[in-house]
Amino acid sequence: PDFSEDASCSQSDDSSRGSEPVVVLDRRGVPYQNVYGVITFSDDTLELSCGLEGREVSVPVFRKNGVQGTVRCKYRTEGLSAVAGYDFTAIEGELQWSPGEMRQEVTLELLPKQLSEAADQFQLVLEDPEGGAIFNPNQDGSEDRCVLTITILNENDELTRNIAAMKMSQFVDKVMNIDKLRLGAQSWYEDIISSVCDVTDDGERASCLDWMHHIFSMPWKFTLSVLIP
Repeated sequence: PDFSEDASCSQSDDSSRGSEPVVVLDRRGVPYQNVYGVITFSDDTLELSCGLEGREVSVPVFRKNGVQGTVRCKYRTEGLSAVAGYDFTAIEGELQWSPGEMRQEVTLELLPKQLSEAADQFQLVLEDPEGGAIFNPNQDGSEDRCVLTITILNENDELTRNIAAMKMSQFVDKVMNIDKLRLGAQSWYEDIISSVCDVTDDGERASCLDWMHHIFSMPWKFTLSVLIP
């Protein structure tokens, strides 16, 4: 993104709060004119580290070039190689800037990384601006939304650097994404249990006809749930 101060490097874990841009410029070097503001991250990417204990990180979201009126936008997380519930906690919500306010923060929860896990990525997405504000068109996502790609580094790498078995495990995790396999296995297990235990789809009390239909169709549903994960 083209800011009036140097933003050529991505944010790192040591400066996860982000260096605040002074003003957002267009590609000609001219500030965007919007009295309600331009909503932006300080960069497109952010690197964070996490080890055997989880952690919370606050990510700043700036409102530049204008501060009139009250503006809002929605935010949510979106997994890439990182899996919600295993690598990070999925969140969604809304940010609001009152007149004159220039900064809000989104708090992310990173879940513990095992020694054998590779680095993973997920995204923090801003969308649906209200109140006249726009997103930084120079950043990932263009004018429709603003996207920050977050890389979760494994801070246990220093402990496992010289352990061949751990390095091999990290390679396997990078290629196969063990967390996604775990999520798929959990969903498969739930489908199998559902095929046996769920008599009605809406959770209402089952009638005699429902029970007859369930008993008749259960072998087929069970077989399909086992054969088709």
